Amino acid sequence: MSALRTAALTSLVALCVSCSSSISRSEPPTNTDATERTSSNATDATAATAAPSVSTDATTAAPATTTAPAAALGLLNGDLEQLTDQLDDPAVADAARTVLAAGGAEPALRFAATYVLANVGDDPSLLAPLLTDADPTIALTAAIGVVAQGGREGFALLIAALTSTTALDYYGTGETAWSAATVALVQFTGIAANGPPFDADGGQLLLAQRRWQAWLDANAGSLTFDAQAGHWSTT
Repeated sequence: MSALRTAALTSLVALCVSCSSSISRSEPPTNTDATERTSSNATDATAATAAPSVSTDATTAAPATTTAPAAALGLLNGDLEQLTDQLDDPAVADAARTVLAAGGAEPALRFAATYVLANVGDDPSLLAPLLTDADPTIALTAAIGVVAQGGREGFALLIAALTSTTALDYYGTGETAWSAATVALVQFTGIAANGPPFDADGGQLLLAQRRWQAWLDANAGSLTFDAQAGHWSTT
């Protein structure tokens, strides 16, 4: 399971999920002005405190036993902490694919399936249709997964979420959309200087959104994804 995608996603359930290992993030540039240094340092702190992580090995070993299909579907309909503990179970991923392929699932079940595939999937095309989901939490979760799996199209939604102060549904932590988007952007790119700081006000959120949008506009054609590291860079 990718450390970066799991860090960005399970940070939202950090109050009830414990993970090990360290996260990868870059140091902020040394030639920034005072505003950028403040934004960089605070954002770095956000990523450090809000995002537990796991092994960076992109290949997830199958568990000794797998859950029966009916039980796997029950996990998708159940508690998020318990579901997170079973993310490595192939039957859970299969159940998630079945739910999304069938369509028409209730939002809570659709979210659970999205959450699973955002964590353990390797094909961004499975999540890409959910970027336009009417439920903003599902759409943002899908965007994290899409970017984590090498899909550039997820960046636009992450950047759009940077000014949203709405608390995300389903995770149960009260974390806002902009905070989750910030953690993901910093972890997937290693760029902390664009902000926003963890205690940002509305003006700082808007400034950070403009910086990230300028970054995307300038680099959209040269973005490359290292699947093994789960990291984006520009060439």
